[in-house]
Amino acid sequence: CWLGIRVIKMRIGITSECPWVPSSFGKMVFNLSRGLKEEGFDVTVFCPTSPSPTLFSRRFFYVPDCDIKDLCVSTAVHTQGYTDFVNEKDLDVVIVFGTPYGNVEINALSLCEKFDKPCVGYFVTESMRIPPYMSAWVEKVSFFATPTEAVRKIFIESLSRLGEEWMRNVSERSMRAVHGIDINLFTRENCEKVCEYTTWGGKSSEYKNHVEKLRREGYMIISFLAKNNPRKDIYALLRAVKILLDEKINVALFAMMIDAVSSEVWRDLVSTAHLAGLTDEEINRILFMPDDISRSRGLTEYSVLKILCLSDIFAYPTQGEAFGIPVVEAGAVGTAVATTDIPVMREVLEEYDDQTFTRCHEDAYPPGYVLCNPYPEDLARSLLYVYDHREKLEKKIVEITRRYDYKRMTKEMIKAVEKGMELFRENRRNKWFETKR
Repeated sequence: CWLGIRVIKMRIGITSECPWVPSSFGKMVFNLSRGLKEEGFDVTVFCPTSPSPTLFSRRFFYVPDCDIKDLCVSTAVHTQGYTDFVNEKDLDVVIVFGTPYGNVEINALSLCEKFDKPCVGYFVTESMRIPPYMSAWVEKVSFFATPTEAVRKIFIESLSRLGEEWMRNVSERSMRAVHGIDINLFTRENCEKVCEYTTWGGKSSEYKNHVEKLRREGYMIISFLAKNNPRKDIYALLRAVKILLDEKINVALFAMMIDAVSSEVWRDLVSTAHLAGLTDEEINRILFMPDDISRSRGLTEYSVLKILCLSDIFAYPTQGEAFGIPVVEAGAVGTAVATTDIPVMREVLEEYDDQTFTRCHEDAYPPGYVLCNPYPEDLARSLLYVYDHREKLEKKIVEITRRYDYKRMTKEMIKAVEKGMELFRENRRNKWFETKR
């Protein structure tokens, strides 16, 4: 209240994965919620778990489990049950965050069609093509944003079969709003503060000393971070490592895995290493995983930042991405990256060295298949190139990734919200285009 005028915060509801889920989705929801709160909005995340005020819980940056006080982030994100947003009469706008493949997102969009307030999409797809019937649900929001122009183009082009009017509407009712991380936290200086920390708290220099010993012995230190999801081509990476070993090149591979499709994530990793041709002796000598507690309780920001900082190369052989947050986090701390040559990675790492991108098999899948399949042989070449030129590449990738701060994401999403509200005022509904039968 100021001079008798009541100032009311705009209330924004976000439907998505919960902000404490250890995934890029969870992290983006946390960062977007945090940014919107800092800009003066009242934010609630509606997600498919029991309602409670919560903090992002991957431990390290976020209280109450933050040991290093000058790195603590105290933002609390309020959450409610997933479908509760239907009954929240005071919400001014709903942001639907998700992919065209998820039942959770489809249910939210079905409700948006009947809503008397604007719905705005923040849509992603990891595929390089999607069927028209999947991308057609973009019409159920007043406006939508995508994290890359490549993803926006996929939605537009996928609707070409439905006619020029569809494509024009999708083009006019969409924009790019890049994902973002906390650039002030992902720095080389902060790496030094956590290098001696174990994953779940407490101090130990054992891990750091081990990496330094390997480096003195001439080992190339490679790390990767992935869900055990079929899109993350862990086989290609392990096969590339085997190729390097056969060429008498010393390689150490530090694995950071998040359980997504199997509770046997670490056992599956060893099995995949065997399939890639690695012997038991080679696996024991060069493949390193987090401590036992981490393997049983999950990775945290401690282990992610620490391993990124101790690595010479961050390898990300992905078959498809909407953005690629792990690549940005690695680059922000100054670790050179080798990744797959797909449009999204080319866009996010614009102006990065061409030799760092691993080519894909053009004939690996039937025509029209939606993912890329990286050559292990070409990935081995990329890893060697990055290692030999890492000093130059480290400087370049820090410069590139400084663009992707969560505050920029927030400002761009506010523009998307404003456009969505404007279009909703014009049409008084979210469903902006009727399919002609």
